[in-house]
Amino acid sequence: MGPEPKFSHALKPNFYEWDAVMNEQTSLSEWERDLPKGTTVLSAADTVKSIDEIVALMQENFSGWKFERINKGGHMAIMTKPEQLNPIVIDALI
Repeated sequence: MGPEPKFSHALKPNFYEWDAVMNEQTSLSEWERDLPKGTTVLSAADTVKSIDEIVALMQENFSGWKFERINKGGHMAIMTKPEQLNPIVIDALI
């Protein structure tokens, strides 16, 4: 057998993350029950479709949560836009 393709090699560190995403069994009611009222969800308008859809489901089902959205930052906004998101995080913690 030849050398392992670069793509599959790059995915190895993320194997368990993919497993958790693809095989998630937690219901929306369990998420709402187990996380505190007032939970703040951060997202960016230009995030990937799957994250956008998860945030939309949460908005529809978790009335006690706070949803904050920035215009740009993609799915890694928390790391790429700290100047915009850190004040939101700080506000959520106080």
